[in-house]
Amino acid sequence: MNFEELIETNEVRKAVKMRLPYGFFYKRLVDGKYANFLDFHEGVADHVAFSNCVQSEAGQLAKFHNKRQLQFTVNKVEAGVHSIAVELGNYTTFQQLIDDNPAIVAQKNFISQTINDLIDITQQLNEADIFHLCFAPSNVLARKGDGSVRLLCHGSFYAQLDPTVLYKGVEAFVAPEVFVEGSTIDARADVYSLGKFIDWLYQSSGLPFELKSVLAKATAEKPADRYASVKEFSQDMQKRTAARRRFCCGFVCLRPLLLSFA
Repeated sequence: MNFEELIETNEVRKAVKMRLPYGFFYKRLVDGKYANFLDFHEGVADHVAFSNCVQSEAGQLAKFHNKRQLQFTVNKVEAGVHSIAVELGNYTTFQQLIDDNPAIVAQKNFISQTINDLIDITQQLNEADIFHLCFAPSNVLARKGDGSVRLLCHGSFYAQLDPTVLYKGVEAFVAPEVFVEGSTIDARADVYSLGKFIDWLYQSSGLPFELKSVLAKATAEKPADRYASVKEFSQDMQKRTAARRRFCCGFVCLRPLLLSFA
């Protein structure tokens, strides 16, 4: 056993099955090596259209090139699709990442880099008419070691399934219209869910004042009241953050002068 295999084995010994909205993510020994698998929940996999949904997603994502998108192959058996084999690597959910190491959010650029990476891949997904729909902390993965973002399955491929089953326990991170039959699902649903995730990400350190109104708009109940795209949402965050920095810099420069009049 080489060093990398030893590390992998130790990771597996410490790991447990992680519950994602779609199923349980875990490692399994195959031909002497550990591989990643996702076993779908029964309530999800039992849907008559589910097998077609998974295979459609696998086919489309095979053409999607972004290192933050995890690729997978479908494990199809006579009874249908009940699991997928996910590309190699050590991953955890953001929920587990921060539960295990709360101080990581205080690391320089961790939050800003996480947001930028999510914005980047979501824009690319949306341009391909793919919508993630659920950026719950248990549905956004991180690579162990550097905490960089990874995404797996995307909600728009499973629109035929019952969303109350698919998103059980994480409803707060999903746009209200997703639960309304016949409603239009587009980029504004991802804006909503991303806004909820960003708000969660800042829970321990406190949401910056300049982002409060931005997130309020992003997570508005009515889609028409939100940003029309993730790009528009991102641009407003950047604009407000830059304005805050200019104000702070200006105040620091003026402070000696103001003190001289005190």
